[in-house]
Amino acid sequence: MNIKLVALALIGLTFSGCGNQNANQTENNHTKTETSNVVLLNDIQQQFIIGLSVTYPKPFLVSNTFRNRYINKGDIKGLKAFNQKYPDITFDTTSLNNKDLEILADTNKTHNNLYWVNDKDIYTCKNVVRDMWPCLKNRYQHQAFYYFSVPTFSADGKYALVSLNYVSAKDEESYGGLRVFKLEKGKWEEFAVLNNWGNMPE
Repeated sequence: MNIKLVALALIGLTFSGCGNQNANQTENNHTKTETSNVVLLNDIQQQFIIGLSVTYPKPFLVSNTFRNRYINKGDIKGLKAFNQKYPDITFDTTSLNNKDLEILADTNKTHNNLYWVNDKDIYTCKNVVRDMWPCLKNRYQHQAFYYFSVPTFSADGKYALVSLNYVSAKDEESYGGLRVFKLEKGKWEEFAVLNNWGNMPE
Protein backbone atom coordinates (compact mmCIF):
# COMPACT_ATOMS: atom_id res chain seq x y z
CA MET A 1 0.00 0.00 0.00
CA ASN A 2 1.23 3.51 -0.80
CA ILE A 3 2.87 4.90 2.35
CA LYS A 4 1.79 8.47 1.69
CA LEU A 5 -1.85 7.40 1.29
CA VAL A 6 -1.70 5.55 4.61
CA ALA A 7 -0.17 8.55 6.36
CA LEU A 8 -2.62 11.02 4.85
CA ALA A 9 -5.52 8.70 5.68
CA LEU A 10 -4.46 8.86 9.34
CA ILE A 11 -4.37 12.63 9.14
CA GLY A 12 -7.71 12.77 7.33
CA LEU A 13 -9.39 10.92 10.20
CA THR A 14 -8.38 13.53 12.72
CA PHE A 15 -7.70 17.02 11.40
CA SER A 16 -10.38 19.75 11.24
CA GLY A 17 -10.76 23.55 10.95
CA CYS A 18 -9.10 26.50 9.21
CA GLY A 19 -5.87 28.35 9.86
CA ASN A 20 -3.46 31.21 9.41
CA GLN A 21 0.20 31.56 8.58
CA ASN A 22 1.78 32.39 11.95
CA ALA A 23 1.29 29.23 14.04
CA ASN A 24 3.94 30.04 16.63
CA GLN A 25 2.40 33.29 17.82
CA THR A 26 -1.32 33.50 17.16
CA GLU A 27 -2.94 30.11 16.65
CA ASN A 28 -3.07 28.94 20.25
CA ASN A 29 -4.50 32.24 21.49
CA HIS A 30 -7.13 32.09 18.75
CA THR A 31 -8.13 28.58 19.79
CA LYS A 32 -8.33 29.52 23.47
CA THR A 33 -10.81 32.31 22.82
CA GLU A 34 -13.13 30.14 20.73
CA THR A 35 -13.02 26.94 22.80
CA SER A 36 -13.98 26.90 26.46
CA ASN A 37 -12.74 23.36 27.19
CA VAL A 38 -9.22 23.52 25.73
CA VAL A 39 -6.81 21.09 27.38
CA LEU A 40 -3.09 21.78 26.99
CA LEU A 41 -0.13 19.45 27.23
CA ASN A 42 1.27 19.62 30.74
CA ASP A 43 4.73 21.10 31.33
CA ILE A 44 6.51 17.72 31.30
CA GLN A 45 4.86 16.68 28.03
CA GLN A 46 5.58 20.06 26.50
CA GLN A 47 9.25 19.92 27.52
CA PHE A 48 9.50 16.43 26.03
CA ILE A 49 8.37 17.70 22.61
CA ILE A 50 10.70 20.68 22.87
CA GLY A 51 13.48 18.25 23.82
CA LEU A 52 12.86 16.21 20.69
CA SER A 53 13.39 19.34 18.63
CA VAL A 54 17.01 19.15 19.77
CA THR A 55 17.28 15.44 18.92
CA TYR A 56 15.78 15.61 15.43
CA PRO A 57 17.05 17.47 12.36
CA LYS A 58 16.20 21.14 11.91
CA PRO A 59 13.62 22.45 11.33
CA PHE A 60 11.26 20.45 13.55
CA LEU A 61 7.68 21.13 12.45
CA VAL A 62 5.06 19.60 14.75
CA SER A 63 1.27 19.59 14.57
CA ASN A 64 -0.09 21.49 17.57
CA THR A 65 -2.77 18.87 18.25
CA PHE A 66 -2.05 15.53 19.97
CA ARG A 67 -4.41 12.53 19.74
CA ASN A 68 -4.31 9.07 21.25
CA ARG A 69 -6.16 7.65 18.27
CA TYR A 70 -2.75 7.47 16.56
CA ILE A 71 -2.07 4.45 18.77
CA ASN A 72 -3.46 1.27 17.18
CA LYS A 73 -3.71 -2.44 18.00
CA GLY A 74 -0.30 -3.14 16.45
CA ASP A 75 1.23 -0.51 18.73
CA ILE A 76 -0.34 -2.08 21.81
CA LYS A 77 1.00 -5.49 20.76
CA GLY A 78 4.46 -3.94 20.50
CA LEU A 79 4.04 -2.37 23.93
CA LYS A 80 3.19 -5.73 25.49
CA ALA A 81 6.34 -7.25 23.96
CA PHE A 82 8.36 -4.31 25.33
CA ASN A 83 6.89 -4.82 28.81
CA GLN A 84 7.95 -8.46 28.74
CA LYS A 85 11.49 -7.50 27.72
CA TYR A 86 11.77 -4.58 30.17
CA PRO A 87 9.45 -5.40 33.11
CA ASP A 88 10.97 -2.62 35.22
CA ILE A 89 9.95 0.08 32.73
CA THR A 90 6.23 0.66 33.10
CA PHE A 91 3.93 3.36 31.76
CA ASP A 92 0.55 4.54 32.97
CA THR A 93 -1.40 3.77 29.80
CA THR A 94 -4.85 4.59 31.23
CA SER A 95 -5.24 7.58 28.93
CA LEU A 96 -4.47 5.47 25.86
CA ASN A 97 -7.90 3.88 26.22
CA ASN A 98 -9.43 7.26 25.40
CA LYS A 99 -9.13 7.44 21.62
CA ASP A 100 -11.18 10.66 21.56
CA LEU A 101 -8.61 12.45 23.71
CA GLU A 102 -7.39 15.61 22.02
CA ILE A 103 -4.83 17.92 23.61
CA LEU A 104 -3.28 21.10 22.24
CA ALA A 105 0.26 22.31 22.61
CA ASP A 106 0.95 25.71 24.09
CA THR A 107 2.47 27.22 20.97
CA ASN A 108 3.92 30.08 23.01
CA LYS A 109 6.38 27.55 24.45
CA THR A 110 8.90 26.82 21.75
CA HIS A 111 12.55 26.36 20.83
CA ASN A 112 14.67 27.95 18.12
CA ASN A 113 14.24 24.95 15.77
CA LEU A 114 10.70 23.94 16.77
CA TYR A 115 7.82 25.25 14.64
CA TRP A 116 4.18 24.55 15.49
CA VAL A 117 1.99 23.65 12.51
CA ASN A 118 -1.64 24.43 13.17
CA ASP A 119 -3.88 21.39 12.90
CA LYS A 120 -6.50 23.52 11.17
CA ASP A 121 -4.09 24.60 8.44
CA ILE A 122 -3.45 20.97 7.55
CA TYR A 123 -7.16 20.30 7.19
CA THR A 124 -7.69 23.43 5.11
CA CYS A 125 -4.80 22.63 2.76
CA LYS A 126 -5.97 19.04 2.42
CA ASN A 127 -9.49 20.07 1.43
CA VAL A 128 -8.87 23.20 -0.63
CA VAL A 129 -6.48 21.49 -3.04
CA ARG A 130 -6.02 17.84 -3.98
CA ASP A 131 -2.30 17.99 -3.17
CA MET A 132 -1.90 19.71 0.20
CA TRP A 133 1.88 20.03 0.07
CA PRO A 134 2.19 23.19 -2.08
CA CYS A 135 -0.37 24.79 0.22
CA LEU A 136 1.59 23.85 3.34
CA LYS A 137 4.85 24.97 1.77
CA ASN A 138 3.27 28.35 1.10
CA ARG A 139 2.25 28.65 4.75
CA TYR A 140 5.26 27.09 6.51
CA GLN A 141 8.00 27.04 3.84
CA HIS A 142 8.36 23.26 4.31
CA GLN A 143 6.67 20.13 3.02
CA ALA A 144 6.96 17.78 5.99
CA PHE A 145 5.86 17.71 9.61
CA TYR A 146 5.51 15.45 12.67
CA TYR A 147 2.38 14.49 14.57
CA PHE A 148 2.26 12.72 17.94
CA SER A 149 0.06 10.89 20.37
CA VAL A 150 -0.21 12.35 23.87
CA PRO A 151 3.16 11.53 25.54
CA THR A 152 3.11 9.32 28.66
CA PHE A 153 6.03 8.69 31.02
CA SER A 154 7.50 6.02 33.26
CA ALA A 155 7.17 6.48 37.02
CA ASP A 156 10.78 7.65 37.32
CA GLY A 157 10.41 10.11 34.42
CA LYS A 158 13.36 8.61 32.53
CA TYR A 159 11.33 7.04 29.72
CA ALA A 160 8.63 8.40 27.44
CA LEU A 161 6.10 6.48 25.35
CA VAL A 162 4.71 8.19 22.26
CA SER A 163 3.48 7.50 18.75
CA LEU A 164 5.77 9.59 16.54
CA ASN A 165 4.82 10.03 12.89
CA TYR A 166 6.61 11.95 10.15
CA VAL A 167 4.71 12.83 6.98
CA SER A 168 6.57 14.23 3.99
CA ALA A 169 5.72 15.25 0.45
CA LYS A 170 8.52 12.84 -0.44
CA ASP A 171 6.69 9.56 -0.03
CA GLU A 172 9.81 7.52 0.65
CA GLU A 173 10.69 9.64 3.69
CA SER A 174 7.41 9.17 5.59
CA TYR A 175 7.36 6.84 8.60
CA GLY A 176 6.01 6.44 12.10
CA GLY A 177 4.84 4.25 14.95
CA LEU A 178 5.08 3.72 18.69
CA ARG A 179 8.42 4.52 20.31
CA VAL A 180 10.09 4.67 23.69
CA PHE A 181 12.57 7.46 24.38
CA LYS A 182 15.09 7.56 27.22
CA LEU A 183 16.40 10.67 28.91
CA GLU A 184 20.21 10.55 28.67
CA LYS A 185 22.28 13.43 30.02
CA GLY A 186 19.38 15.83 29.63
CA LYS A 187 18.57 14.75 26.07
CA TRP A 188 15.75 12.48 24.86
CA GLU A 189 17.13 9.63 22.74
CA GLU A 190 15.19 6.90 20.96
CA PHE A 191 15.42 3.75 23.09
CA ALA A 192 13.06 1.29 21.33
CA VAL A 193 10.79 1.07 18.29
CA LEU A 194 7.69 -0.91 19.27
CA ASN A 195 5.84 -0.73 15.97
CA ASN A 196 6.67 0.95 12.69
CA TRP A 197 5.25 1.86 9.30
CA GLY A 198 7.14 3.38 6.37
CA ASN A 199 10.84 3.91 5.90
CA MET A 200 12.32 4.86 9.25
CA PRO A 201 15.70 6.62 8.84
CA GLU A 202 18.75 4.78 10.21
